[in-house]
Amino acid sequence: MLIYKELIKSSNKIIYPTSKKDFTFKSLKKKVSIKPLFLKLTYVLYIDNLKHCRPCIDTFIETFKKQSLLHPNLNYVLICKNFNEKELDILINDKNLELPIYTITNDKSFFLKMMDETSFPFYFTINNSLDISNVFLPSKKRPELNTIYFNNINENY
Repeated sequence: MLIYKELIKSSNKIIYPTSKKDFTFKSLKKKVSIKPLFLKLTYVLYIDNLKHCRPCIDTFIETFKKQSLLHPNLNYVLICKNFNEKELDILINDKNLELPIYTITNDKSFFLKMMDETSFPFYFTINNSLDISNVFLPSKKRPELNTIYFNNINENY
């Protein structure tokens, strides 16, 4: 399992130490502040419509959705990049998603830029201090690793 941790907070705004630029999310309907999204440890699935293949996106969304149903007391958020509202609406309806979904509007994160080099969606956790950790690049060929990943985090938090 790949582990990476990056502190991304400054007062009430979220910034990245490498760029010092604001990092914002946009919900489907309005802009939101990032800090209230992560009041406790939150699982995040990051998907990029341009860089990740559709079968991978579908597979890992299903896994993420199953985990959220198995552990409804935990927080789960889907962060999307390069999706327009119509594409997100289709995804939500097609997958019958009830998870919070946000799109990135200002991608200045060193962490996300580095991770964008991967060709797969990935999971990570973020806590109330906005520390990113527990980064995991899942594999369709080894789905049992997804279960191990989520079980390990559930046991440790």
